[in-house]
This record gives sequence, structure tokens and C-alpha cells, in this order.
Amino acid sequence: MKILLKGALFIFFALIFVWVILPVSADCEVYGKVVRLHVVADSDSDQAQRVKLLVRDALLEKVSSLTQNASDANAAMKILAENRAAIENEANVCLKELGVPYRAKVELGREDFPTKTYGALRLPAGNYLSLRVKLGSGEGKNWWCVLFPQLCLGCAEPEEELVGAGIGRGSAGVFTVDTPRFRFRFRILEFLCSVCGF
Repeated sequence: MKILLKGALFIFFALIFVWVILPVSADCEVYGKVVRLHVVADSDSDQAQRVKLLVRDALLEKVSSLTQNASDANAAMKILAENRAAIENEANVCLKELGVPYRAKVELGREDFPTKTYGALRLPAGNYLSLRVKLGSGEGKNWWCVLFPQLCLGCAEPEEELVGAGIGRGSAGVFTVDTPRFRFRFRILEFLCSVCGF
């Protein structure tokens, strides 16, 4: 009887532990509905960091105008894929005008991002859809923002922008700094979450 009780208690606590560490569904929802813009500098030198920001400025208007009418993140990624060469060319024109010896490489895919706060917004750590612009060796500090929905340019009502992009109001709360939530995170469970659609 004691062995049966111990087994039942073990299973009960194991289930509670798994429930606590699993990412909440709201976090999982944002991973596939947000596209991040990620610009990586050639190095950490002052010049490379200045170049990174100038390339960012040159690209922001272009990529934002391309994705402004996208219905969701997948549509935005498709538009970006169709225009990847033009985006890369825009970055390289900027680099040439700045007189630096290196070039840009633009990649689309998924990337792991740490938790990041942008003013009143907080993005949870996770694996997001990404437009990555690697400048030269790509060994310097990077810059990123939310390209879709368009939060890079500082919209007045970010929650409304998120909801308009198909992210539910409950999930939009994931982005609010005013409601921090503390829980354990495990990379393998985040991966399972993104694969299984929890």
C-alpha cells in the first residue's frame, strides 16, 4: 500500500512539475506569429556599430513597407523571401556608400532570441521567425526589433497592432512589461512547444 501511495505521489508531483515548466500557450502562440528583424554588426568597434545602425535605418523603411499589408507572419515571411535579394542589395548599397570593405548577407528562418524589453513591450525568450542581416563577419553586437506586426517604428498602441496581426488579446499580454510572469524555462520544452503546437 505504501509503495502504491508513493508511486501515486511521485506521478502527481511529476505532472505538477511538468505543468509548471511548460511554456504557456500564449508564449507559444507568439513564436509563430511574430517576425523579428535582426541586424548583426561586423565587430564591436565603434565604426562597425555605427555602420550597423545606419544599415538598420536604411532597411527599416524598405522591409516595413514590404510587409505592411501582410495578413500574418507567414505571409510576411513569404514577401520577405520573394524580396530577399533586393533587401540584401539595399544593405550592400548602404555599406558601399559608407566605404566599408565587407558586405551583407540576408537570411530568413528561425532564430533563438533572449527575453527583450522595448519600452512598454517585453518579448519572451524563444525561437522566432527572423529576417537576419549579417554584416561582414557578423561577430559584433546585434540589434533587433519586431518587424511583423510592425513594432520597429514605434506604433502608438502596440497591443492593438498585435491583435490586428492575429495575436489574441490573451497572448498580446505576453508582450506587456507591466505583467511580469516568473516560471522555469527549458529549451527542450520550448522546442517541443513550437513543434507540437502546444
